Amino acid sequence: MKFGNILKLAMDKQGVTVQEIAMKFCVVERTAYRWYVGDAEPDFERICELSKMMHIDLNQFADIIPDKDLINVIEDSKELEILQTYRSLKQEEQKDFLK
Repeated sequence: MKFGNILKLAMDKQGVTVQEIAMKFCVVERTAYRWYVGDAEPDFERICELSKMMHIDLNQFADIIPDKDLINVIEDSKELEILQTYRSLKQEEQKDFLK
């Protein structure tokens, strides 16, 4: 699932508005709206903050977080290897990989 879809579901479920996200993260509403609809993604630090604020498991964003940032989050080298393997697969193969 894409970042915008995950964020939109969480925001809608919790009744959080684009304006509230914009104020919380000191960005213009257009930027927060672009995150909401999936036209843009925030930087890694904001993704972490959003995941905490919206009670979203950070693992749901793993496919959009750059490896250099994930290395700081994932301490287990086996987990990093699994993630890198997952990213190298085609979308239809990723579904089977997760089973």
